[in-house]
Amino acid sequence: MLILSALLATTFQATYRANIPAVIFGIVIPLEIVGLIIIVPSYGMLGASIVFGLTCTLIFIIQLLVYRMLVTSIVWADGIKWFSRYGLCLVLAVLAYSLSIALSHIFFLSACFAGLLYIGTIYGFGIQQIPIVIQSVLTRVGVRG
Repeated sequence: MLILSALLATTFQATYRANIPAVIFGIVIPLEIVGLIIIVPSYGMLGASIVFGLTCTLIFIIQLLVYRMLVTSIVWADGIKWFSRYGLCLVLAVLAYSLSIALSHIFFLSACFAGLLYIGTIYGFGIQQIPIVIQSVLTRVGVRG
C-alpha cells in the first residue's frame, strides 16, 4: 500500500496538486504515531507492522477519494492511464532487478540494468522525455546543468 500511496501522491504532483497528499500525510502520520505508541508496547513488531499497513491503506484510500472528487471523468481516465503506465514501469524495473540478482548476484550490475530498463520504459511509454529524466537525476545527485 505504501507504493500505491506514493504513486497516487506522484499523480497529484503531476497534476500540480502536490499540496493535497502533503495535507493527507500530515493528518494521518500523527495518527500513526499515536497508534504506534498504543499498540507497540503490547504487540511489538507485529503491532508496528499492522499499524504501518493500516496507515498506508488509509492514506491511499483518502487520496483516491479526494482524487476522484477533484477531477472530471476525462482527467480521471488520463490519470488512471498514467498511473497504470508508471506502475508498469516500476514493476518491470523491480522484476528486472530481482531476476538479475537471482542470476548474477552482482548488486551494482543488477541495479544498473534495472535503472536502465526503468528509464527506457519511462521514455518508451511516453511518461517523461529522456532529457528531463537525465536532468532530474543529475539535479538530485548535485550536478547543475
